[in-house]
Amino acid sequence: MHRPELTDPLGVAERDALAAFAVRLCEDRVAIAAEWSRRMLATMPEEFPPWVTLQHLTDVHAAFLAAVFEPLRQGDLAGLTQAFYAMNRQLVEFALATSSDQRFSLSSLYASARISLQVIGEHLDPAGTLVLVAYAKLTAHLMMVVGLAYSDCREESLQRARDELERTVQERTVELQDANHALQGEIAYRQRVEDSLRREKVLSDTIIETLPGLFYVINEDQRLVRWNRELERVSGYSATEIATRHPLDFFETDVRPMLEEKLNEGFTTGDSNAEAELIAKDGSRHPRLFTSKRVEIDQTTYLVGVAIDIAARREAEERVGREKVFSETIMKTLPGIFYLFDEQARFLRWNDNFERVSQYSAAQVAAMSPLDFFVGADRDLIYARISQSFREGQATAQADFVAKDGTSTPYFFTGQRVFVDDRPCLIGMGIDITERKQVEDELRRRTQELARSNADLEQFAYIASHDLQEPLRAVASYTQLLARRYQDRLDGDARRFIERTTAAVARMQALIRDLLAYSRVGMRGEAFGPTDAAAVLRDVLDDLQTAIVETDAIITHDALPVVSGDSSQLRQLLQNLIANAIKFRGEQPPRVHLGVRAEDGAWLFSVRDNGIGIEPEYADRIFVIFQRLHSRRIYPGTGVGLAICKKIVERHGGRIWVESQIGRGSTVYFSLPARPLAGRLAAAG
Repeated sequence: MHRPELTDPLGVAERDALAAFAVRLCEDRVAIAAEWSRRMLATMPEEFPPWVTLQHLTDVHAAFLAAVFEPLRQGDLAGLTQAFYAMNRQLVEFALATSSDQRFSLSSLYASARISLQVIGEHLDPAGTLVLVAYAKLTAHLMMVVGLAYSDCREESLQRARDELERTVQERTVELQDANHALQGEIAYRQRVEDSLRREKVLSDTIIETLPGLFYVINEDQRLVRWNRELERVSGYSATEIATRHPLDFFETDVRPMLEEKLNEGFTTGDSNAEAELIAKDGSRHPRLFTSKRVEIDQTTYLVGVAIDIAARREAEERVGREKVFSETIMKTLPGIFYLFDEQARFLRWNDNFERVSQYSAAQVAAMSPLDFFVGADRDLIYARISQSFREGQATAQADFVAKDGTSTPYFFTGQRVFVDDRPCLIGMGIDITERKQVEDELRRRTQELARSNADLEQFAYIASHDLQEPLRAVASYTQLLARRYQDRLDGDARRFIERTTAAVARMQALIRDLLAYSRVGMRGEAFGPTDAAAVLRDVLDDLQTAIVETDAIITHDALPVVSGDSSQLRQLLQNLIANAIKFRGEQPPRVHLGVRAEDGAWLFSVRDNGIGIEPEYADRIFVIFQRLHSRRIYPGTGVGLAICKKIVERHGGRIWVESQIGRGSTVYFSLPARPLAGRLAAAG
């Protein structure tokens, strides 16, 4: 049994990649052997005697794989070739010795090798381009070894047969009576040899047609002399057309020089590889990896090769490229700084904005830690937020980002834990909040100024309204005294002047009294507490009993809740709204309903009446202090009542509005929070 003389098709990197792959194959040897055996028994059960079981075949295949994987693991392709050749020779010789029709030696041998290589190939990582190419080369190489083993074995078998025939002829010539019998035996034997050769050709054709890709043989004149039907199917050319075409005619003009160089390289060095798109007759493109090896047959040199479809691999590479461009575009167009770093605080990715804002170069950023861009308490805060992100999944922080020149810029940072290559990392971005902080500071300053201004205005209104009471009372007293003491001496005009003065003083007193009540809403409010709205309504109806009786008003209400608030102010709120509903009545007796429902975490109250209504465009105006829609002669009042209602509702954290149409009544809505805030309770106190 001689050693095959085949050129090593693998480079150093490819041999190393396959050696690493062989380590995993050794670990999975039994599983691979079992799957190999299972598929063989499933696809060719007629080839095995009844006594051959799955376990028996698995043990044989496991031993076979052990002998093959070990030299592959050591990177010894020659040893692998020799082991593979020897074991296939043994299989052929065993088949020739045990099988009368030699089916296994002709067809099953290649099927077994193809199944084993297919099972092993399924353990390849689709993303490993180098090992995929290396394994494709190794597969073509080993298939040639199978053919070589079979050819050598058959040659030796035929030689033995010829020797046996010669010996038989010599023996039979001694005995003339057996000459005819010997001649007939020789003829029969030659017939069997010819049949065997025909079967061998069938097997050879089967091997070529079942190869996983295109198969071709090119002679020294660079003409195609053999190919499989897959080449006809993919190219769209008939066998006659292919026979007349040069191998380079299947490719674009611009890649032909490269392919011609690879073709010459194959004949010169013994093997070559190239990637190119085969152009079919209909113009369609088919990316393939072409692997060729030089062989010598009858002192004639040929280039034998296979072409594997790499469309899926190219599509995956293009998809990865598109995704990378997309992610790079996103990072570049983000409105802030982008960053990605691992648990060791090593930056993995960042955008151009990061370098621009930090004033550090890419090389400098790569050598820095995220904490290097913060100082003092901000550094401690960022450390805590990074730890929180890795621990809980996400976190945010607001801190000053310190650039290379020492300038600090307020930023809002986000952090999200992600996994990159199975290791936890943090991805996020920072947004410059300089303008927002300036706006917040300005808003805070104006809010404080407004609060001081409102407090001053309320204090002024309280003092002014309180101090104006005394001179008004004096005016009223002296006017009344003048009317009583000099009534007989005054003419009609004087009495009318006194009456008008008295009425004006009364109106002024009412206005000052309401203004005082308005100012007290914010200054003299009581602490919030649980308030039974039903009890408050009963007190209000008692106070309005006279007006209710005089107008035949009917007041109804829903079941009212207990709310949190200032009970005296809520009483004033309901009294003002119900009193208005009674006052601004139409021709029919007043019908007033107090409704309530829970909505969005608050109590929504409504006071609905059947009064005169208002135009919708005045819905906001009626809540402004001193704003009136009607003459005092028809509907007396100061225009302060609804303004007081608005201030009370807003103090309780709610809002108030009206929906109305002329002649169809009005509905005043106001909301009160269902649960008080601690801050509001403290403010109320």
